[in-house]
Amino acid sequence: MRVSMKMLLYMAFAGFALTAPAAEAKWQELKLKHFIIHYAQDAAFAKRVGRKAESYYDSIMRDLGMARHDGFWLWDRRARIVIYPNHETFVKGTRAPSWAAGKAVASERLIATYRGSDEFLDSVLPHEMTHLIFNEFLGFEREVPLWLNEGVAQWEDQLNRKRTLAFVLRLHAGGKLMPLSELTRLDLRKVKARGQAATFYAQSVSLVGFLIEKYGSRRFRQFCGHLRDGKTLDEALRFTYPGQIRNIEALEHVWHRHLEDAT
Repeated sequence: MRVSMKMLLYMAFAGFALTAPAAEAKWQELKLKHFIIHYAQDAAFAKRVGRKAESYYDSIMRDLGMARHDGFWLWDRRARIVIYPNHETFVKGTRAPSWAAGKAVASERLIATYRGSDEFLDSVLPHEMTHLIFNEFLGFEREVPLWLNEGVAQWEDQLNRKRTLAFVLRLHAGGKLMPLSELTRLDLRKVKARGQAATFYAQSVSLVGFLIEKYGSRRFRQFCGHLRDGKTLDEALRFTYPGQIRNIEALEHVWHRHLEDAT
């Protein structure tokens, strides 16, 4: 499995504040239930982005067990999506790297892209929306295992999900999976081997998908809620899945058994 450097490095730039739109652009707004779309050109593309964003919102909230989370991204709390006229104005306006298809600023509930970016629509948008929703639910100061944060975001990237899960099965068959204790401690900033990063991301997606599909979205939300409330990873697992997953070692055991059944 190839890991896109766009995905690996994207969030490293998320803390940069967006600059004001170019003065020569005439910006317009498209207001939807959960989003305000700002665009300078191509109303049709803005509407397409809006439809996709609302659809992704529904699936993300459903998967995370938050479908009835009242007031989330509504009215004055709506997320904003800024669509720059082209790649050049996007890079200039956001200070994003030249290879980026989008950029997110979590503290402002804001995502930016440029007109006509299919990569943004099909992959980056659901990924970054999930990061924003998940981290807003947890609280931006709360630290959770990176595999959980990235696994949730990449699970919603349905364009690449099937290929990623197939890669995990190959890793499992070859005895090349990373132990979960190592996965939980891994610092991606120090990872230099692309293969190790690919393994990390693939396992993260598989683990999150396993918890959601095996035990249900409602219990997954409970699990994340326990982490939000300050419980350790082992405590959150034990409180959510008593008698089934009492700690990270037990999670590893039932997950491996699931992979064996899938091969």
